[in-house]
Amino acid sequence: MLLSFVYWAFHHDKRNKHHVYLFYILALNLTNELLSTLLKLLELPLQLSASFYNVVHCMLWLSLLSTTSGRRKTGRRLIKTYLAFCVFDFIVLEPGLHNFKVYSLVIGAVMYTYWMIADSMERLKSEDLAYFSSNTYTLLSAPIVFFVGFSLLMGFKLKGINTMPIYGVPFFTLVCYFVNAVYYITTAIFMYREKQRHDGT
Repeated sequence: MLLSFVYWAFHHDKRNKHHVYLFYILALNLTNELLSTLLKLLELPLQLSASFYNVVHCMLWLSLLSTTSGRRKTGRRLIKTYLAFCVFDFIVLEPGLHNFKVYSLVIGAVMYTYWMIADSMERLKSEDLAYFSSNTYTLLSAPIVFFVGFSLLMGFKLKGINTMPIYGVPFFTLVCYFVNAVYYITTAIFMYREKQRHDGT
């Protein structure tokens, strides 16, 4: 995570919106990791900060997807709707410092995944097949496994399964490692291809 952020901080093109959004996302991820570590050291609850992170993280990816799809008005409406739901969730559905806002995570994940699929279907219908091998598609695919994986883990609240050890490691921890690995490997592929493209020009 740290290496990805440091590398991209020096290599992203500030004129490229995809680059800028990825920089913001990586900066957010690093900030969340540092804050979580600090809260653990201070023995303070992590749920509220993690919930805020999930909301901002999802909004950034939705913004990036709306920019790429060319439907910024639709994106703004979705983000406003999502933000309004999150406020309702934080205050009414799952209030308190010690409650992780599961509904906000799940709704955000569903919104992004549904829009990603809908946009892909439209491009298939228009026979824009080159899009699916593009680096942009690689970037937009990065959070899918992350969103789906954590939504399934947190949404069903199956503590028995989440704590079940597999080769001595809790199932929840293994899934966390897997979804994060997919997330950062995919973004690393995007960064590598962008560097190759830049060096080739």
